[in-house]
Amino acid sequence: MIDVEFGKDNELDRILGNFYAISKDAVVEQSSKAGNTVRVAVRSAFENESTEWKQRYIENKKGDTVRRITKGGSYGLGHRISHMKKQNTTGPASMVNFIQSHTSETTGTTTVGGQFSKGNVILRRDGKIVGKKYQKGISKYTIAILEKLNYGNTNGKLAEHIRWGREGKSGKQGSKESISQFKDKWKARHFFEQGFSRARGAVMQNMTNDLQRLIGKVANTTDLSQGRMKNAI
Repeated sequence: MIDVEFGKDNELDRILGNFYAISKDAVVEQSSKAGNTVRVAVRSAFENESTEWKQRYIENKKGDTVRRITKGGSYGLGHRISHMKKQNTTGPASMVNFIQSHTSETTGTTTVGGQFSKGNVILRRDGKIVGKKYQKGISKYTIAILEKLNYGNTNGKLAEHIRWGREGKSGKQGSKESISQFKDKWKARHFFEQGFSRARGAVMQNMTNDLQRLIGKVANTTDLSQGRMKNAI
């Protein structure tokens, strides 16, 4: 979306301003829908990936719980393990759950696979606000991991936020062996690019068709000559 400034004295600006106010919700809604379509496609591409590496916590001969990384077999990419609690599972179970879409109410721009703060998001249907829902935030630390999995390196924009061997209240979180053992050996998977490429055609078609329908409905229910809404959507 583009921010538009309308003058106070120009009649055309007043009419265009009225139309923009009516159709803004429709444009934001379509942006959000497009983001959701891409999100689903990116998640699908992510879930099609596998890895030959597996990590788990075991009890050694001394009775200590230690982390082991083993090679062999084929496992789903992005399975999560709790280093703080030294458990083999944690919630959510996969990094795929952190691939979300989020639409800015200010700009109308939708981001897929980015960080954002928790809070309520506005729900729209046919250009109308119909309610709100709570959306959990996604941290920069989480996106840093997704970047590493996508690009196969630690050169992403948020790479500095990848945590290695950080001391926490309950002991070490993560392990330095991860960085030493796998540095420069990660596989580039490009599930974000794959997902966007697969979804692009559907996104363009859906946005075009829906916006034409909604804006056509606005035009048919708005007295543009007077700048007044009859039955705005």
